Amino acid sequence: MLQIAVCGKPNVGKSSFFNSATASGVEMANYPFTTIDANKAVAHVIKDCPCKELGVTCNPHNSICIDGKRLLPIEMIDVAGLVPGAHEGKGLGNKFLDELMQAKVFINVIDASGSTDLEGNPVDAGSHDPLDDLEFLENEIVMWMYGILSKNWVRLIRKVGAEHLDISKVLYDQLSGTGIAIEDIIEAKRTIEPDYNKWEEEDLIELTRNILHIAKPMMIIANKADLPTSAENIKRIKEKYPNVIPTICPVMIILKS
Repeated sequence: MLQIAVCGKPNVGKSSFFNSATASGVEMANYPFTTIDANKAVAHVIKDCPCKELGVTCNPHNSICIDGKRLLPIEMIDVAGLVPGAHEGKGLGNKFLDELMQAKVFINVIDASGSTDLEGNPVDAGSHDPLDDLEFLENEIVMWMYGILSKNWVRLIRKVGAEHLDISKVLYDQLSGTGIAIEDIIEAKRTIEPDYNKWEEEDLIELTRNILHIAKPMMIIANKADLPTSAENIKRIKEKYPNVIPTICPVMIILKS
C-alpha cells in the first residue's frame, strides 16, 4: 500500500489534516509536539472505476467500488513536527526523520498566515515568512541524508575504486531503509560531476537534494488560508512551488492522484 507522510514544523495543522483525511481521532492542540510517535491510518483516493465503461459488475479485492467510483486505499503517516537542527537530533529529529522517510510521498503542511515561528510557537500573524518553513524542512531532510551518505565517505570511495564497484549501488546501499530506489540515484547523478573521485561536499549535497526531489515528491498544504495575512504569502509560495493547495481550519481535502 502506498504510504504518504504528513509532515512539517510543529503546530501548523498536521494532525487536523490527518484526522480529516483518514477520519481518525488523534490528539490535536495549539502547542508544539502534540504528536510524538507517528500515527498511521488509511485514507482513500477517489478514481473513476472502469466497470461502468466496460459494462461489467465490479467486485474488487483491493479497494471499494461505489456507483462507479473506486476508493483506493493509501496509508497516511502523521509524523511529529520537525524543528531547525532536526538532522542533528534536536527535538527527537533523527527519530522523526526516520519515520518520515518510510513514505513515498510527502504532504508538507505549512502555516500560510505566518502566525507560528520556525519551532511552531504562536507569533503575530504575518510576522513569520512561511517560505522559510519550506526551505528549512527540505534542508533538514537533505542534511540528514547527506549525513548518511558522507559517513565513512573516504573509505567507501577507496573501496569503490579498489573493487570496481558501481557507485550508484554503493549509494543505494548507504540509503537502504529510506525507500529510495537505485533508479532514483542514477537519475539524480546526471546533473552533477560525473567523476565521483572529484566530488566535494557541495556535490554530495546537490546529489542528495536531487535524490530527494526525484524519490519523494511533495505536495504543500497552505493551511490557515482564510486569515488576512495568507493571501500574499500563498501567491509568493505558488511562484516557487507548483504543488500548493490552500486550506482552512479544520483542514479538509479530497486527495486526487
